[in-house]
Parts: sequence; C-alpha cells; structure tokens
Amino acid sequence: MGAVTLFGQLVQAGFNFSYPVDFAFSLTFDLQSNSLLMQEPVAKSTAERVGGAEQIEQFAREMADFAKQSDFGLFYKENRETYRAMIDEVQTKLAPFDILGAFAAYFGVDYGSYSLVLNVLCDAGGYGIWRQTARGGLEAFTVGGPIEVEAGLPPVLCASRKACALFSGMSSPIL
Repeated sequence: MGAVTLFGQLVQAGFNFSYPVDFAFSLTFDLQSNSLLMQEPVAKSTAERVGGAEQIEQFAREMADFAKQSDFGLFYKENRETYRAMIDEVQTKLAPFDILGAFAAYFGVDYGSYSLVLNVLCDAGGYGIWRQTARGGLEAFTVGGPIEVEAGLPPVLCASRKACALFSGMSSPIL
C-alpha cells in the first residue's frame, strides 16, 4: 500500500494531534542498519483511534520499508555535525533554567522523564502529552513549535533530561 497512502487513511480515521507523536515515540531508528523498528507498543488510545494495533503495526512496517528503500539514514549521517551543533546550542540556552522544575509544575505529577520536543509542524504554544512506558512508568512531553527562525529555517530538535535527539516531522530520535 505504501506509507504515504496508509498515513492518509490513518489521518482520515483520526490519527492527528498527539497520536502521531505517540507513534513516533514508540519507534527507534538504527543508523548503522538503516532500520526503523517499533521498540514498544503505542498507547491503547492511539491504536483504538485508528481501528486497532494491526493498523499501527502495518504503518510501522510501511515506514520501515520506506526508510530502507530511500536510505533514510544516509541524510542524517551526512548532516550529523549540523544536528549536533543545533542540539548543543539548545542545551546551552536551556542550561540556566530549571526545565525539569518547570515541567513538574506544568504537568503536576512526578514522571519518570520529561522531554521538550520542538517540532516545526507545531505553533510555539504547543501542548503537553504523557504516555505510559512498556515497563509501566510514565513519561511526559511538551511538544511545541520553534519560537525563533534563523535564515528562514526553524530548528527541529529535542532536548531532554535523558538524551538529546533530532526529530524531523514524525521520525523518532536518531542521534
């Protein structure tokens, strides 16, 4: 069927707002093997939104086929230094702030991890979501758009307590 066609069908079924983000966070991408894999199941509500886990699993397989055929990882390998510079810049700018304290106050619950995800597809206001991990813990995410644009291009990155990674649209952390 193809990833693009299936994505269109999933959107028509209600795969929007935080559901694609939940899906993206369930994936992992291995640059060495150019492989996209589901590392854990999506939330029950995400699967139910599109007609069941089989639809999500099929979408993951289609995305994996697309990644393999297009050599998706090559682009990131060739631009690793650029991404690292972007991540380092954001880490430096966030260092003086108590980001974890702000997340704890915003969400009102002590989660196992808090992440800030900047995504060019969101406005600067963004939204907060939480998801249950496969091990039963909870993790919280603040997803928002860039508030600053340089040379006409917004940054796309994630800064988190446990890791920093680049996100592009619906891709999972890859650095």
